[in-house]
Amino acid sequence: MKNMMKKGILLVFVLSMVLAVTACGKPDTFEEYLKGDEEMSKQLDQVANMDENMDCFVKDNTITFKYVFPMEFSEEETTVVKTQLESAIEAQVSVFENVLKQAKEATEIDEINIKLIYADKNNKELYSRVFE
Repeated sequence: MKNMMKKGILLVFVLSMVLAVTACGKPDTFEEYLKGDEEMSKQLDQVANMDENMDCFVKDNTITFKYVFPMEFSEEETTVVKTQLESAIEAQVSVFENVLKQAKEATEIDEINIKLIYADKNNKELYSRVFE
């Protein structure tokens, strides 16, 4: 769990550095913005490739980070994991809010959001949260 949180913090740090790039023109969506910024696209790909269990993709104005645990959880374990994830993400709310603020300022797109999804190996969602 600690290793996953370290990767999550690194992911947020890399994303914030990526979003510090000044936007050229004003595309309608963050997805369009990325198509015009090869460097930012490469950096997001690097984030997605940090861990074989993590995926990062952009659709319209949503940047989704999905982490799939390589195991199944019982209902009791799911409750424990969900509680731990909620607590860990809650401790990082200001970081995600800051990344979004930087993204919106850099791109001039106010509708960008970040979606976090954690799932088990069967793709059963354990926890998710959207930052707007």
